[in-house]
Amino acid sequence: MQAWFKNVVPHKDIQDGHLDESIFAANLAEVAAGKGREIYKSPEMFFQKTFFTAGLKNIAKRVVLGLNGGQDANNRVISLQTGFGGGKTHTLISLYHLAKWGKKAINSEHTKELLATTGNPNFDVANIAVFTNTTNDAAQGRKIDGITIRTLWGELAYQLGGITAYELIRVNDEKLIAPKGLFKSVLEQCKPALILIDELADYCVSASAVKVEGSTLSDQTISFMQELTEAVSGTDNCVLIATLPASIQEIAASPMSAQILSVLENRITRVGANMKPVEDDEIFEVVRRRLFENLGDADEIEKVISSYSIMYQSLFSEIPPYAIKAEYKERLKKSYPFHPELIDMFRLRWASNPFFQRTRGVLRILAAIVSDLWQRQNSLTGSQFLIHTSDIVMANIEALTSQIIILNGSSWDSVINADVSGTSSNAFRIDNDVKELGKYSITQGIAATILLGTFGSKGQNKGVGIDELKLCMLKPESFNHNDINGAIN
Repeated sequence: MQAWFKNVVPHKDIQDGHLDESIFAANLAEVAAGKGREIYKSPEMFFQKTFFTAGLKNIAKRVVLGLNGGQDANNRVISLQTGFGGGKTHTLISLYHLAKWGKKAINSEHTKELLATTGNPNFDVANIAVFTNTTNDAAQGRKIDGITIRTLWGELAYQLGGITAYELIRVNDEKLIAPKGLFKSVLEQCKPALILIDELADYCVSASAVKVEGSTLSDQTISFMQELTEAVSGTDNCVLIATLPASIQEIAASPMSAQILSVLENRITRVGANMKPVEDDEIFEVVRRRLFENLGDADEIEKVISSYSIMYQSLFSEIPPYAIKAEYKERLKKSYPFHPELIDMFRLRWASNPFFQRTRGVLRILAAIVSDLWQRQNSLTGSQFLIHTSDIVMANIEALTSQIIILNGSSWDSVINADVSGTSSNAFRIDNDVKELGKYSITQGIAATILLGTFGSKGQNKGVGIDELKLCMLKPESFNHNDINGAIN
């Protein structure tokens, strides 16, 4: 069997150790403005590296059918409500490119899988409006084409149909008063039209400081959302996608945050369908697609997975019962070249922290881990068929240690240095003193695994049991499970 780094090939920047973590931070506003990284603004590159989750396919199908028009178009108001890094922005960029391409998408190799679900667009190009919390300053507005756009409705009208469409609601924009019954005429003039609204709750927090007669710009904006959802629902060939945060922790701190989120939820979901872009298990393929340019030989992967499965069967009394089931063998295959317990540390345990960015956070950390191991591959000891929690050298992976400190406090820096990682740590000292342990850095692997399992989960699930520890660490053709017992004792 081959080591994982002899079978898969990471993307070049990961290989070289020149990883720019911001590459995982997609920015819808930049894409709409034709700025930012090529991987996001080029539809070909973007779709080439995108794993089309079931959720993304279903959302895109709603959008294509909605823009095409006809009797199959329904539920054309869609809300996406997930936590940090839950795939919202990636989904919005996918929809932006799909609507911008229109019929051209049919000719791309990289959209065939998506269009097999959505059907083909029947329009050349859709008019698109994008509004995020950075699009328009609530206090100063945005100057363009000799006008100053002051509001959400002003932005949407201008982006969809230029000055002509803006003139239909100019007075409302200048007076900061939400239009009533007027926006449908904008949509009729500009269809097919796709409206993408992201992080509106954050914008409303800022807008709450702008007074408008007896109310605020935030109140007017929230009121407009009802007008907008009804206008979209009543106008063929128009689709609205609006994102909502999963909790108030994701909104700018304000006494108004909870109220703003609650009212927006009521306004948007009252007539719309709430959809989830990424299901939990799909993160395995998202990670693999984003980090590796070559996912390896299937026969070699099967050999590795079978060897792990056979090992687990022989150790059934030492590991959790679920690890010997057929479903777990499938999880091993889905997560290759990672051990599934490594991904699940972040996907399940860390994700319970509302400030951890789920998909985006997992990608950043795993990319840094792969980069470090790839560069150290010639000095790694023991079998390296999969990447385990115990393979992590904390001192080498700033993306991981910085997240621990950001999420859990600066005191953990001294814990890592004293007990877990580095030549001054207790774990290193024990491995250095005991030859049998040091050969495979077993104590350091135990310390790293226990540390990762400390965060996120609460109550009975907090921490790592001895059976879970062995599942995280044991490898075919490597150390014995009793070596872990010895290191702990």
